Amino acid sequence: MDIRAEVVEMAQEAERQGLIKYKSGNFSVRDKYSGYIYITPSGIARRNLLPEMISVLDQNGKILSSPYKPSVEYLMHVKIYQKRDDVYAICHSHSLYATTFAIAGMEIPPVSREAVHYGAITIPVADYAKPGTEELADNVVKALQGYDCCLLKSHGVVTVGENAEDAIIKLIYVEENAKEFFNLTLLGAKFQPISL
Repeated sequence: MDIRAEVVEMAQEAERQGLIKYKSGNFSVRDKYSGYIYITPSGIARRNLLPEMISVLDQNGKILSSPYKPSVEYLMHVKIYQKRDDVYAICHSHSLYATTFAIAGMEIPPVSREAVHYGAITIPVADYAKPGTEELADNVVKALQGYDCCLLKSHGVVTVGENAEDAIIKLIYVEENAKEFFNLTLLGAKFQPISL
């Protein structure tokens, strides 16, 4: 599959799964050969995305091709790729349950077996910074040290992976685990976090 088409599929799958709505969230894939970053544009409904709408950046964030303005969070994607040689795809969403914990500044423990899809770790929270800023990008890079997902304080969630499918699967199961943790909290139930 063409890289641009992969990015479109990531965004549209996230919408099908209820993890994003309309124009929210951003998704990218890094080409393993050129190092170029293919990222969703700003202001386009994800269901209307076409491969030719995807922005292309170099490893330093310089725009090489962009019929539309690249995602406001492009710098976050660029900095993650610069620091993580093992990462070739990134998802950022504002999914309901994960974002609820992000707003509260609460880590999410691994409460279900599905958490194995992202390492069965307690999901850390990156310090707050304004969206689209270098400070936010740096905070997320720091939070992702040793992890493949993190919450963004008062903002949302980021997952990274070795390919597009890996990153989106992690996004799906982070939200699933967040929902289960939320419900356990409502029930006042005791639980034992799972481990690998």
